[in-house]
Amino acid sequence: MLLPFTPRFITLTLFTVTSIACLLMIMSGFQYPIALCGLVVSGAFVLLGTRDLMQKRHAILRNYPIAAHLRFMLEAVRPEMRQYFFEDEKSGMPFARDKRAIVYQRAKLQLDKRPFGTSYDVYADGFEWLNHSMSPQEVSSKPMRIEVGDQNGARPYSASLFNISAMSFGALSPNAIRALNRGPKSAASPTTPAKADLAAIIAKARATLFGKSGRAISAHAMPTVPSAVRGSRRPRPMSR
Repeated sequence: MLLPFTPRFITLTLFTVTSIACLLMIMSGFQYPIALCGLVVSGAFVLLGTRDLMQKRHAILRNYPIAAHLRFMLEAVRPEMRQYFFEDEKSGMPFARDKRAIVYQRAKLQLDKRPFGTSYDVYADGFEWLNHSMSPQEVSSKPMRIEVGDQNGARPYSASLFNISAMSFGALSPNAIRALNRGPKSAASPTTPAKADLAAIIAKARATLFGKSGRAISAHAMPTVPSAVRGSRRPRPMSR
């Protein structure tokens, strides 16, 4: 007896009671237009609820007649609600809204610049930055070196905290290599001592061999590479 008044069927019960009330009002002749409109609306919902109880396709409609249709309506407008009301500019998938806005602006030949600043959470994981020192200090005149090993070790040595590794010739120009070697030289940092010399020798050899005309000269004019640069070992023959 109390089943129609449970939360599951209360919606259908209310529309049924409204339909009966509107029907009685029409039969009594009291406020005929309002009663007729109420009878049509409530009667349509009663038919819908009866259909929900009879169908066997959706269990949610059988358990919550009429009210379950509200769930399907909200699911239908969920993407629009999320896009326009709840989703921010950065969390859209597969492309965020601000990135799509740039594509739209460029396609329309509009200004696609963004003002200085960011709306990202710079305190989240993955963001790194350098802060200005609140108490700056004078640069130390001592060389930035560290002793590796102790006196009891086989070969203790002094290493720099800032090292520059060598690069193959061609990755950097000779002037760039010389500039890189001047800094470590002033800071007493370890670097390849022959790298700058070799770069200078190769640069001079290029100018001597090809000159301004771009034609190769005789092999007799090729400068010899010092033995300190060539090294003391002889190259091994390649195995066949």
